[in-house]
Amino acid sequence: MATPVLTRRCLLQSATVAVLGVPWPQQAYAAASDTDRAQAGLIGGRPVHRGLLRLTTPTLAENGATVPVSLDLAGSLPIGTTVNSFHLLSEGNPVPLIASFYFSPHSLPFASVRVRLAQTQTLRALAILSDGTVYGIRNTVKVTIGGCGG
Repeated sequence: MATPVLTRRCLLQSATVAVLGVPWPQQAYAAASDTDRAQAGLIGGRPVHRGLLRLTTPTLAENGATVPVSLDLAGSLPIGTTVNSFHLLSEGNPVPLIASFYFSPHSLPFASVRVRLAQTQTLRALAILSDGTVYGIRNTVKVTIGGCGG
């Protein structure tokens, strides 16, 4: 017969309920609405266009603690514009905004980073151009081992 394993998280949850009488929150991660609010904070009410931005992620991440992500352009910029910034958001991490990258007008817009994903989730990327146009893309990453202890 297998003996149940008491984890630190389980012990803390039980202690919280016992001492405070408050149940542990069931969802400690960002909801899609949190990500929508974070995105609105970055771009306001501007529409998000598709097609110019490339978000490279693995389809399946065996370890959520180090998921490689890169952002670059999939095509040519409209004449007379440059990329001001890239923003990476997550629909399932505790804080939706993962990273922001800012570029000078004469730089090559490329960013690469390793992120921690707690669970299978959708990543959003935004590119804001110098004329205010916003391009976006979404990729779903399936995480088999969570990066936040799970």
